[in-house]
Amino acid sequence: MNEFTLYFTLGLEHVLDMQAYDHMLFLVALCASYSLGSWKRLFLLVSLFTLGHTASLYLASRGWFPISSEWIEILIPITILLTAVYSFWSAYKSNSIGNEKVLYVVTLLFGFIHGFGFGRYFIQINDEGEILPLVNFALGIEAAQL
Repeated sequence: MNEFTLYFTLGLEHVLDMQAYDHMLFLVALCASYSLGSWKRLFLLVSLFTLGHTASLYLASRGWFPISSEWIEILIPITILLTAVYSFWSAYKSNSIGNEKVLYVVTLLFGFIHGFGFGRYFIQINDEGEILPLVNFALGIEAAQL
């Protein structure tokens, strides 16, 4: 198995593993109020989440942003709950277009938080801190989420 396949598969499994249901819960909460006709917006939201997730993995691998795992474990369910509340609220609101930029920034931030939840494990499997494995892992995450 080559390096791309290894890290891409790890990214897929990170999202699709039933033990790591936080990604699925977040994605369901994020996408619940959209129809398939909104696929471009959904694609952007999912990609922003992946970008935030990847950025925090990078920061964690460099040791540039140390954060307590206890805080992350508290923040992850809060992000899911807030996203679900927002989705239900926006589903009943007739015009949520004005809130798009806020939603994009918050989704990026929530991806950042979720990435720190996996940061310690990713450092162990990519102990040299190389960028290419991180990119391959992120591509696997993105593919699984889409």
